[in-house]
Amino acid sequence: MAKGGKIQALTDAVNALERELVKTKTQVEIFDGTVKDEAGRVEAAKNGVTEVSVVLHERHCAKVVAVERDRREACFDVKTSRRFCRVQSCS
Repeated sequence: MAKGGKIQALTDAVNALERELVKTKTQVEIFDGTVKDEAGRVEAAKNGVTEVSVVLHERHCAKVVAVERDRREACFDVKTSRRFCRVQSCS
């Protein structure tokens, strides 16, 4: 093979490697973008779970307070202003 043939073969090999490099860089950029998007989705999901947990806790506490209030009202005689329940926690 002549000098020109060797140089052309090397040039073709370099060009092929450059195309492969560009292709790989593009794949890495797409992958990085996907990972960032997924990280954002995970963070949003965690925030959503936290918000739902807070709401459920608030509802639970409101129910407990309402039940406790109703129980205390049920154990109180308005006419005599006295408690008549025998349960220790009502007194």
